[in-house]
Amino acid sequence: MAEGAGDWIAPRETWKLWRRDILYRTLPLTPWKGMLANIPRRTAEAIELEDY
Repeated sequence: MAEGAGDWIAPRETWKLWRRDILYRTLPLTPWKGMLANIPRRTAEAIELEDY
């Protein structure tokens, strides 16, 4: 998954930059606005760390 993150964070093409910006601008208006925060949080909470 991390292999494609560079192109999403810093796209080389103008239209990809535009597409990324439009998504971030419209995200608060969508029903799935919490998706970007909830999925990583659930993943982090599912990991159990060993006691030191």
